[in-house]
Amino acid sequence: MSDSLKVINGYTLTQEFSNKNAGTCQWSFCEKGGSEYFIKQFLSPKYPLDSAEISPKQKEKKRRLADSFYAERKAFYSILDKCRTGNIVVVNDFFRWESCYYAVSDKIDTSTVPISRIAALDDDKKRTLMRSVLHSVKKLHENGIVHSDIKPDNVIVKATDMGFYTAKLIDFESSFLESAPPDIPMGDQIYLSPEAAERINDEDNEKHIRLTSKADIFALGILFHEYWSGRRPTINESEYNYVHEAVLDRAAIRLAPSVPPDISSLLERMLAKAPENRPSASEILSELAAKPEKKDSSAAYTAKAPTGPPKTRAVFDKSPEPAAGNPRIRMNFPSKGIRPTSPPPPPPKAGTERELPKGFYISDDLD
Repeated sequence: MSDSLKVINGYTLTQEFSNKNAGTCQWSFCEKGGSEYFIKQFLSPKYPLDSAEISPKQKEKKRRLADSFYAERKAFYSILDKCRTGNIVVVNDFFRWESCYYAVSDKIDTSTVPISRIAALDDDKKRTLMRSVLHSVKKLHENGIVHSDIKPDNVIVKATDMGFYTAKLIDFESSFLESAPPDIPMGDQIYLSPEAAERINDEDNEKHIRLTSKADIFALGILFHEYWSGRRPTINESEYNYVHEAVLDRAAIRLAPSVPPDISSLLERMLAKAPENRPSASEILSELAAKPEKKDSSAAYTAKAPTGPPKTRAVFDKSPEPAAGNPRIRMNFPSKGIRPTSPPPPPPKAGTERELPKGFYISDDLD
């Protein structure tokens, strides 16, 4: 590590910067005042220093763009700070050091319980985990923030000694204020909403597509289906790579038969093509709080037959689980898989108190 990069604005780096799964940033860990932190360096924009070998006109233009970026992110992080729930990793410090911008947050363990293990949990634990995630998402949406990159890597799930499961939201570099959406949304295409995909393809926004918090609800619909079944909803893989593509084409979307009827009904609405037809995080929490009716989980769910010409609307149904070894939906980003995790924790010793992982909390609404 070079001496010039070892200390940044009082933060001492403990390893070199890495761009692994970092997108528009590179990251590292650092130490200050005896505490450990996670630090991100933005790759752009760069603030041109006096020594920059560019014309005064170019220098002034780049400085205006950099100053605008700083003001926007500073305002965003100020609002994000209001969303502290214990399960949202906020940014503690944001600054420019020389020509680059940096964001600093608390260092946490980002290893997460794998989807396969979550899918094997009993129904009550899955519902509690859903509520834990939604409690944080609801807090963001109440403050006008759209996460915009909800996926397993950014929803860190931890198991407690007594078998509880709780989640922490991380990585807000693709996030934005609903009142000031970006020209081009960012995020993982696997969990991208239909309207975000349309906005990306409509460079001049001639369709006047509005990006809202309902984009997060669509992503959660896919993620929660993984929680219940271990895989994403089934689509025709010979025609589509992603769920949002099938939804935009009003093609069939099949839910796993292992998903209970009340959750299936909820997921169908979360995966609706029109954002206004998706429930809010608050509405989903209210539904999950209600005790589900006892139904025969082995009964097959069949959607109403579509009317009109082919592909007039999406069709949701319960399909058989894929045969062993059948690949999941194709991913164009092989590096964006689920991080490996440690083996399940040993059962607690008799007489021990219930204990949560450090820095993780059961949401207040889960009593």
